[in-house]
Amino acid sequence: MATDGPIELVSKLVTYSQFDDMKEGDHRDIVVHISTAILPHVPLRGSCPPPAALVYAIRNIMKPELLPGHIPELLEILGHLNILRKQSVKEAKAILTRNQYYLKNPGPTVSILSPTLEDQVCNVLMHAAEEQKVYRSIVNMFYELDIHQSFLHGSPEVFWLKMTTYFPGQFSDVSEDPTMRSVDEVMRMHSFHYDLSAEEQHDSQHTGICCAKFARDAARYMEDPAAYCTQVGAPKHTTIATLFPPPDIPTLVHITDKYLVHVLKLATLLERHFGPN
Repeated sequence: MATDGPIELVSKLVTYSQFDDMKEGDHRDIVVHISTAILPHVPLRGSCPPPAALVYAIRNIMKPELLPGHIPELLEILGHLNILRKQSVKEAKAILTRNQYYLKNPGPTVSILSPTLEDQVCNVLMHAAEEQKVYRSIVNMFYELDIHQSFLHGSPEVFWLKMTTYFPGQFSDVSEDPTMRSVDEVMRMHSFHYDLSAEEQHDSQHTGICCAKFARDAARYMEDPAAYCTQVGAPKHTTIATLFPPPDIPTLVHITDKYLVHVLKLATLLERHFGPN
């Protein structure tokens, strides 16, 4: 395995008979190779590990316990997986279009979808918009969680870097700091910013405002806990963890896992019946 390229290595890691998912070195290999060799490039078919490899990497960051320090990598991998899902949805639409054409223009060498398979492919399209909303909800919850962890347990530099990465242009102006990356550059660098609708950008900005308010209020608490508690009507010795709880991690992991299951089912359906693309 040592002579393989990064993409081939990551793909083999999920099926390699001697791979030990409990071995720290092997686990590190898959996360490091995906993070450094594949991200943050937008993937095309054949230039990215299969969905199963990406799902494996995400689950190893989330389980048995979420690793907060790897949330940025998780977001990048999740972004790539969603791009592959959207590509699969486009393929499903093309398959149905071709099927409708050949239903009207049958030929001796032409095969059409069975009613059952046609229903399954139609189901992919029916739930595509809903799955995209679930994905963006997951991303925004991970934004909040990472900002929460970074503000309370990281350095100011790391906190600000993540604010400008997750919410590019919302709290910073490149004209005021020539060393800062432009909004377009940040958007191109990270897969979780890829192909966002105006509504999705608006939702991200709302999350950014929530994160900024959290940081402002938590800073006020840190300056004078008693005064802040009095101001908000909380008991005098209320802890910062009680006042500013992070997003519910078990719920977030559960929702993410359900999304991963859906993407794998979609990828398996298309590959089984129509071959790899």
